[in-house]
Amino acid sequence: MRREEIAALLDKAYGYTEAHGDGLARALVGHAAGRFGQNEALAALGAFQAPSGGFWGIGTLKAPLATVSNTINGLMWLCFIGGVDSSLTERAVDFLRRKQRPDGGWDEVERIRQYNPSIWMVPGNHSNQVWYTVAICRYLLELERAEAVDFAAALDFVRRGWDGTGFPDYIHPHWMGLYVFNRLPAAGDADAQIAAGCLRRLLEYAGQPMLNAGELGETAYAALGAGAPAAALLDKAQQRLAGGQTAEGYWDFAAGDAEDRVLNTAKVCGFWRGVLGGGSAGA
Repeated sequence: MRREEIAALLDKAYGYTEAHGDGLARALVGHAAGRFGQNEALAALGAFQAPSGGFWGIGTLKAPLATVSNTINGLMWLCFIGGVDSSLTERAVDFLRRKQRPDGGWDEVERIRQYNPSIWMVPGNHSNQVWYTVAICRYLLELERAEAVDFAAALDFVRRGWDGTGFPDYIHPHWMGLYVFNRLPAAGDADAQIAAGCLRRLLEYAGQPMLNAGELGETAYAALGAGAPAAALLDKAQQRLAGGQTAEGYWDFAAGDAEDRVLNTAKVCGFWRGVLGGGSAGA
């Protein structure tokens, strides 16, 4: 797509988000559309960072509790904004460094149980631990902070979660893994097989008629950062996103509610900003 075509999509998305989104969504989409500067977007995101460095309230769980899953969301937005040098990144990474377990993985904080979390945030669930860990690996790579944790142990934890054909239960770790295992400087045959397996799963996923538009935006963003091996996936996802914006300006392929539409739109806009050269997907 030409830059002016992407700019038109972003302008329309900003119009929708300005009318229907909260302050954070308006700042994120506005930044992608060139309406907000980086500092404004970072300030809006920083309002959801706790003194511990973890993030709260920017995922499904709205409770005033800094969690691992919300902090992963915070890292995602920092990548979209291009926050490699942000103090928000430093504090979030320090939070995650303290939360890494001896086995190399991450789990959700126990205090989350009092807020009746969704299944993908329940502590003690191995599938959750796998996607938290591969997501953290992915965003730490993007934000150039891999050395801040025991990254080798984290990778080993993720590798143990691969069953030969996929990661357990969720599609999420596959787009995370696509990025990670295509970006390792000295990936061996086993890592190459994981990368190829993630790509196969995602190519199937991107062709489904009903899927979460925000997740497709995240998939496309990961493919953008994974480089040449993911070119076919990037092309497939990009074509669908390019033709999938509604007349109102949002993206939603699965009949989501108003909150879904705003969140999905912000994620898709983060991808388009990456295509234009913003964010840190290709860093």
